[in-house]
Amino acid sequence: MLKKSLLTGFVSLSLVASLHAEEKSGFFAGIHGGASFVQSKVEMDSKAVSDDINISFNGGVNVGYQYFFVPYVGLRAYASYDFNGFSKDISLHDLTGNVDLLLNVFNGNSVSFGLFAGLGFGYSILAGVKDNGADFSGFITPINVGLSLTIAERHRIELGGKLPLIFYPEAKMEGTTTVVRPWVANVGYTFIF
Repeated sequence: MLKKSLLTGFVSLSLVASLHAEEKSGFFAGIHGGASFVQSKVEMDSKAVSDDINISFNGGVNVGYQYFFVPYVGLRAYASYDFNGFSKDISLHDLTGNVDLLLNVFNGNSVSFGLFAGLGFGYSILAGVKDNGADFSGFITPINVGLSLTIAERHRIELGGKLPLIFYPEAKMEGTTTVVRPWVANVGYTFIF
Protein backbone atom coordinates (compact mmCIF):
# COMPACT_ATOMS: atom_id res chain seq x y z
CA MET A 1 0.00 0.00 0.00
CA LEU A 2 2.78 2.42 0.94
CA LYS A 3 4.77 1.56 -2.21
CA LYS A 4 1.70 2.15 -4.39
CA SER A 5 1.04 5.53 -2.70
CA LEU A 6 4.66 6.62 -3.13
CA LEU A 7 4.67 5.55 -6.77
CA THR A 8 1.38 7.38 -7.45
CA GLY A 9 2.72 10.52 -5.73
CA PHE A 10 5.97 10.40 -7.69
CA VAL A 11 4.17 9.98 -11.03
CA SER A 12 1.76 12.84 -10.16
CA LEU A 13 4.63 15.17 -9.24
CA SER A 14 6.47 14.26 -12.45
CA LEU A 15 3.41 15.11 -14.55
CA VAL A 16 2.83 18.41 -12.76
CA ALA A 17 6.52 19.29 -13.06
CA SER A 18 6.45 18.70 -16.80
CA LEU A 19 3.71 21.35 -17.18
CA HIS A 20 5.92 24.15 -15.82
CA ALA A 21 8.85 26.00 -17.33
CA GLU A 22 12.18 24.30 -16.92
CA GLU A 23 15.18 25.92 -15.27
CA LYS A 24 17.97 26.42 -17.80
CA SER A 25 21.10 24.26 -17.66
CA GLY A 26 24.32 25.89 -18.81
CA PHE A 27 27.38 27.93 -17.97
CA PHE A 28 26.99 30.94 -15.68
CA ALA A 29 28.92 33.92 -14.35
CA GLY A 30 27.94 36.09 -11.42
CA ILE A 31 28.86 38.76 -8.92
CA HIS A 32 27.85 39.27 -5.30
CA GLY A 33 28.30 41.79 -2.52
CA GLY A 34 27.35 42.05 1.10
CA ALA A 35 28.75 41.90 4.59
CA SER A 36 31.20 39.65 6.39
CA PHE A 37 30.84 39.06 10.08
CA VAL A 38 34.38 38.02 10.96
CA GLN A 39 35.06 36.17 14.17
CA SER A 40 38.57 36.80 15.46
CA LYS A 41 39.27 34.58 18.43
CA VAL A 42 42.49 34.42 20.45
CA GLU A 43 43.14 31.57 22.88
CA MET A 44 46.02 31.17 25.28
CA ASP A 45 46.58 27.72 26.80
CA SER A 46 43.08 26.63 25.55
CA LYS A 47 41.34 29.58 27.27
CA ALA A 48 39.73 32.44 25.31
CA VAL A 49 41.61 35.71 25.72
CA SER A 50 39.45 37.60 23.24
CA ASP A 51 36.55 36.77 20.93
CA ASP A 52 35.53 39.66 18.69
CA ILE A 53 33.14 40.01 15.75
CA ASN A 54 34.07 42.62 13.12
CA ILE A 55 31.79 43.62 10.25
CA SER A 56 33.39 44.23 6.87
CA PHE A 57 32.56 44.49 3.17
CA ASN A 58 32.33 41.29 1.10
CA GLY A 59 32.43 41.05 -2.68
CA GLY A 60 33.13 38.31 -5.14
CA VAL A 61 32.63 36.49 -8.41
CA ASN A 62 31.41 33.01 -9.41
CA VAL A 63 31.94 31.09 -12.66
CA GLY A 64 30.62 27.59 -13.32
CA TYR A 65 28.04 25.24 -14.80
CA GLN A 66 24.56 24.23 -13.61
CA TYR A 67 22.59 21.19 -14.70
CA PHE A 68 18.94 20.43 -13.92
CA PHE A 69 18.06 16.71 -13.89
CA VAL A 70 14.35 17.49 -13.68
CA PRO A 71 12.65 20.93 -13.60
CA TYR A 72 12.87 21.15 -9.80
CA VAL A 73 16.25 19.58 -8.94
CA GLY A 74 19.73 20.40 -10.19
CA LEU A 75 23.40 20.72 -9.30
CA ARG A 76 25.93 23.41 -9.96
CA ALA A 77 29.71 23.29 -9.79
CA TYR A 78 31.66 26.54 -9.75
CA ALA A 79 34.77 28.40 -8.74
CA SER A 80 34.41 31.48 -6.57
CA TYR A 81 36.60 34.29 -5.34
CA ASP A 82 35.60 36.28 -2.24
CA PHE A 83 37.19 39.46 -0.92
CA ASN A 84 36.56 40.52 2.68
CA GLY A 85 37.99 43.96 3.49
CA PHE A 86 38.56 44.71 7.16
CA SER A 87 40.48 47.95 6.72
CA LYS A 88 42.61 49.64 4.09
CA ASP A 89 45.54 47.43 5.14
CA ILE A 90 43.98 44.07 6.08
CA SER A 91 41.88 41.82 3.84
CA LEU A 92 40.85 38.18 3.53
CA HIS A 93 40.90 36.49 0.09
CA ASP A 94 39.10 33.15 -0.42
CA LEU A 95 39.33 31.04 -3.57
CA THR A 96 37.08 27.95 -3.52
CA GLY A 97 35.65 25.21 -5.70
CA ASN A 98 31.98 24.57 -4.82
CA VAL A 99 29.15 22.13 -5.48
CA ASP A 100 25.55 23.14 -4.61
CA LEU A 101 22.24 21.29 -4.76
CA LEU A 102 19.56 23.47 -6.41
CA LEU A 103 15.95 22.86 -5.42
CA ASN A 104 13.20 24.92 -7.02
CA VAL A 105 10.03 25.13 -4.96
CA PHE A 106 8.14 27.02 -7.67
CA ASN A 107 8.57 27.04 -11.46
CA GLY A 108 6.31 29.46 -13.32
CA ASN A 109 6.24 30.47 -16.98
CA SER A 110 8.99 33.06 -16.60
CA VAL A 111 9.96 32.91 -12.91
CA SER A 112 11.45 30.21 -10.66
CA PHE A 113 11.97 30.42 -6.91
CA GLY A 114 14.28 28.03 -5.12
CA LEU A 115 16.75 27.11 -2.42
CA PHE A 116 20.37 26.06 -2.62
CA ALA A 117 22.83 24.40 -0.26
CA GLY A 118 26.30 23.06 -0.83
CA LEU A 119 29.90 22.79 0.17
CA GLY A 120 33.12 24.45 -0.94
CA PHE A 121 36.77 23.61 -0.56
CA GLY A 122 39.58 26.06 -1.16
CA TYR A 123 42.28 28.30 0.20
CA SER A 124 42.17 31.51 2.25
CA ILE A 125 44.82 34.21 2.56
CA LEU A 126 44.71 36.91 5.22
CA ALA A 127 46.75 39.74 3.67
CA GLY A 128 48.31 42.65 5.51
CA VAL A 129 48.91 40.92 8.86
CA LYS A 130 52.53 40.58 9.90
CA ASP A 131 52.37 39.40 13.51
CA ASN A 132 55.66 37.81 14.58
CA GLY A 133 55.74 35.60 11.50
CA ALA A 134 52.21 34.21 12.02
CA ASP A 135 50.64 32.82 8.85
CA PHE A 136 46.84 33.06 8.67
CA SER A 137 46.64 31.37 5.27
CA GLY A 138 45.21 27.88 4.92
CA PHE A 139 42.58 25.51 3.58
CA ILE A 140 38.90 26.33 4.10
CA THR A 141 35.56 24.50 3.82
CA PRO A 142 32.55 26.85 3.67
CA ILE A 143 28.89 25.78 3.62
CA ASN A 144 26.86 27.66 0.97
CA VAL A 145 23.14 28.32 1.62
CA GLY A 146 20.50 30.65 0.22
CA LEU A 147 17.40 31.54 -1.75
CA SER A 148 17.22 32.20 -5.49
CA LEU A 149 14.85 33.91 -7.91
CA THR A 150 15.38 33.14 -11.60
CA ILE A 151 13.75 35.42 -14.17
CA ALA A 152 13.35 34.50 -17.86
CA GLU A 153 15.65 31.46 -17.45
CA ARG A 154 18.80 33.62 -17.64
CA HIS A 155 18.81 36.07 -14.74
CA ARG A 156 19.21 34.76 -11.19
CA ILE A 157 19.12 36.92 -8.08
CA GLU A 158 20.35 35.24 -4.90
CA LEU A 159 20.25 36.01 -1.21
CA GLY A 160 22.96 33.77 0.18
CA GLY A 161 25.42 33.03 2.87
CA LYS A 162 28.71 31.26 3.42
CA LEU A 163 29.22 29.68 6.80
CA PRO A 164 32.60 28.43 8.04
CA LEU A 165 32.52 24.68 8.59
CA ILE A 166 36.06 23.56 9.35
CA PHE A 167 39.61 24.17 8.22
CA TYR A 168 39.69 27.94 8.57
CA PRO A 169 43.24 29.17 9.12
CA GLU A 170 44.73 29.29 12.58
CA ALA A 171 48.01 30.89 13.62
CA LYS A 172 49.81 29.30 16.59
CA MET A 173 52.66 31.02 18.40
CA GLU A 174 54.10 30.47 21.87
CA GLY A 175 50.94 28.99 23.46
CA THR A 176 48.59 31.40 21.66
CA THR A 177 46.14 30.35 18.93
CA THR A 178 44.41 32.94 16.73
CA VAL A 179 41.47 31.93 14.52
CA VAL A 180 39.78 34.09 11.86
CA ARG A 181 36.38 32.89 10.55
CA PRO A 182 34.13 34.91 8.22
CA TRP A 183 30.33 34.45 8.21
CA VAL A 184 29.17 36.01 4.93
CA ALA A 185 25.71 37.32 3.94
CA ASN A 186 25.33 38.67 0.42
CA VAL A 187 23.08 39.49 -2.53
CA GLY A 188 24.18 38.34 -5.96
CA TYR A 189 23.32 38.44 -9.64
CA THR A 190 24.11 35.59 -12.04
CA PHE A 191 23.72 35.43 -15.80
CA ILE A 192 23.07 31.93 -17.22
CA PHE A 193 24.39 31.48 -20.76
